Amino acid sequence: MVGALRILSYRFLSLLSILVSLRPIVASQPLSRRQDSIWELPSFQQIIDSVGAGWGAIDDFLDGFTFPESPQQPGAGLPEDSIKTGPLVWPQPLQTDDECSQPPVGAPDNQCSVGTSRIIFARDCGNDAQNAAIGQLLTKTVYSGSISTVVDDDCGVLFWAGDFTEESAETIRKTNGVLGVESDFPLHDTSNKDFGKVKSKERHSEESESRITKRDTLITQPPPVSTDLSFISNPPNHVGDGYVYCSAAGEGITVYVIDCGADALNKDFGSGVIKRWIYASGIPKTEPEIDVEGHGTCVASKVAGIEYGVAKKASLIMVKIAKVCHSLLEALVRILNDLRRRKQLGENIAGYNVITIQQQTVAGKKVSKLTTTLMKILISTIMEKYAVVIVCAAGNDAREVDSLPSSFSPQLPIIVVGGVDPDTGDRTMSSNFGPAVTVSAPAEVVCASPRDGSGWAREGTSFAAPAVAGVVAYFLSLQDVGPMLRKTPGLIPQAVKQYIMDSAYARPDATDKAIWNQAPKQPWHLPLTT
Repeated sequence: MVGALRILSYRFLSLLSILVSLRPIVASQPLSRRQDSIWELPSFQQIIDSVGAGWGAIDDFLDGFTFPESPQQPGAGLPEDSIKTGPLVWPQPLQTDDECSQPPVGAPDNQCSVGTSRIIFARDCGNDAQNAAIGQLLTKTVYSGSISTVVDDDCGVLFWAGDFTEESAETIRKTNGVLGVESDFPLHDTSNKDFGKVKSKERHSEESESRITKRDTLITQPPPVSTDLSFISNPPNHVGDGYVYCSAAGEGITVYVIDCGADALNKDFGSGVIKRWIYASGIPKTEPEIDVEGHGTCVASKVAGIEYGVAKKASLIMVKIAKVCHSLLEALVRILNDLRRRKQLGENIAGYNVITIQQQTVAGKKVSKLTTTLMKILISTIMEKYAVVIVCAAGNDAREVDSLPSSFSPQLPIIVVGGVDPDTGDRTMSSNFGPAVTVSAPAEVVCASPRDGSGWAREGTSFAAPAVAGVVAYFLSLQDVGPMLRKTPGLIPQAVKQYIMDSAYARPDATDKAIWNQAPKQPWHLPLTT
């Protein structure tokens, strides 16, 4: 019986997953968790019950959880029988206690007896009474601080997070309605060096007579601009000092920036670039929002900044998180809720949204199984059901990509971005690499510094990824390219990823294919050879 379940189509896997039970959208009815809802989320336990076995072979499930392959031509459809299948095997009893096999957040010398950050997974997200009782227990037993309760709008509580001793965690594990308790994991920004401020220069935009299509007028941001920005618009065999882009410039596209905040009044954002903010639990709200570290400000400016951005007319939604894994999970749940609400209100979602993620789990550290599974299912659901393109940084450990969520590629159509030197196109010494990497972009950049918006030299794939997210928003906004990429709604992330790869090219004497926005040659582009 179990053997018969080993190979299932992706469609069936989606129906088994924690976040998939799609129903028709009834715009005239209010969102409801129990009736006529967009989503009904079965619990983890229902997945286990569906296959009649345990949780132990979850790695096989993860290996088999795949998307349809990218179409050969952007926007082209795939026959149903071309959808990948994979094994789904559950031969072992349920085991979720990681026994602190990885250093949990806040645990010195990996001592589980102190209060450490843990994630408690609900067995049945729709059982309000049971989950309320669990919440009360957690409030009484928390070691310090407060409890974060993460709720899906259609179903209910997915998980809780807080600091607990191992003794308390053992009690919680045995509580009715708790699927498992796992240690939380730290996240780290994929930035590397801070080279300090650079001298601000006056820059102006001017229209060019050239056109990339009949309807998209070219704009020139003339020299001097930062090398990393001009790199993106340099066509093959030519190099220039300006930045050329189409007038659409990401207009009508929303980019969710998952980071630790941004400076709301920064002059590089202007009026209305940041539409609004989404906060993970425990994240303080300030008025106006400030960014002490500056990382998120730099990232946001590379996406849509007036001076330093790639897609200068794109809109940003800042998703503010803490540097722990449960906060990234919560960010994905909140984005899922936000997409669902926007769609129900009549917004056109498919192919008009991008997410850029700079935070990764620590390289070389295996993340617990339930955490990995939920992250993968959330990302898969956002991409498949809402056609959102997700861009992730590769990391700066000079090793093959093995952090989450980037290592879900190429199994899922995430765009993973490595780093190159903008002067040579060579891979930076710190950039991660390997089959998970989709494309590279300059990782030595000039971006907006916090508060005053002056030029700030930074290094890391944290700043390469948002530039690629900006190029994605840019392509989706073009009047000819965008509709082509949205031609097959169920395959938009795959089509965009393929288009990004097809557009990229390796610079002379370099090996890694790097991003290009397909801008044509301009008078100030000098040929590399005579």
